[in-house]
Amino acid sequence: MNILHVSSEVAPFAKTGGLADVASALPRAIAGLGHGDRVVVVTPRYRTDVEAYGLERLSVPIPVALGRRNYELTVWSGRLPGTGGAVEAWLLDHPLYDRPHLYQENGQDYPDNGDRFGLLCRGALTAAKVLGFVPQVIHAHDWQAALTLLWARGGAAPETRTLMTIHNIA
Repeated sequence: MNILHVSSEVAPFAKTGGLADVASALPRAIAGLGHGDRVVVVTPRYRTDVEAYGLERLSVPIPVALGRRNYELTVWSGRLPGTGGAVEAWLLDHPLYDRPHLYQENGQDYPDNGDRFGLLCRGALTAAKVLGFVPQVIHAHDWQAALTLLWARGGAAPETRTLMTIHNIA
């Protein structure tokens, strides 16, 4: 079974709280139990030090149409640390993620968070398609990844099973 996890934060790449811990530990546990032939975690790059984690920039650009805008993402690919290589990590790179903080600054949410996380959702699905990864299950973590499931069901991956976990109801 191929499993795709989509999360706005994954430890150790980016972390503000428990979401990052679960989005890292759960794929590790699934792969460790042998439930996933291929387990992939997708998250924004933010300002992650790609060299520190041995991530490689893929030469395939990921074109993403979102609303009336067209974006081009770069994917940094590697392995989720602590998984013995069993879990792939794809970090989506775009200037929208290059901010001092993940979600807000000076107590105010970034006004374009809808665009930023819409790009994560559409980008995860597009990257999977472009890179030839066909998930049987897509697991979205928190509101930032929720549109992944809507777009999957709406035609991007209609036969794929979906799961939504809310880690922070606030």
